[in-house]
Amino acid sequence: MEPDLTNPAETIDPRQARRQFLSARRGNVKDSTFRTYKFPTKDFIEFCEQHDIDEIGDVGGYIIESWKENRKNEVKQITLHNNVKTLRVFIRWCETAELIEYGTADRIEVPSLSREQAVSDESLPLSQAENILRYLNTYEYASREHALFKTMWHT
Repeated sequence: MEPDLTNPAETIDPRQARRQFLSARRGNVKDSTFRTYKFPTKDFIEFCEQHDIDEIGDVGGYIIESWKENRKNEVKQITLHNNVKTLRVFIRWCETAELIEYGTADRIEVPSLSREQAVSDESLPLSQAENILRYLNTYEYASREHALFKTMWHT
């Protein structure tokens, strides 16, 4: 059965909206960007389902803020920052498709980061770096990623 296109905000559930969003993004953004859209939006959809949000049109500021608060307890600040930015892209797409009230994305406040939160001091283990270099030498020789990784690793 096809959706009622007269008011899709009342007939499309959040999961279906996410599928359409990902379908619209595929091929229009780099693969790495597309991959970054997947997990935060999936987590948001699961949150909506857990809270009985059956129609994407019911998503508003309170639901988004509740998800952010929940997410804050699960991940580091940098991850929350990036997840919220990604969710804002999804919500903006929903606005464009007239599934969510226009202006909702503009009201999403992305958590700020201190310099310490924005920078990682973790180092890459030697064995992992060697595996990455081996892969890049074999499958992506002389690519931008190969040259960049090799340069960063050796400096």
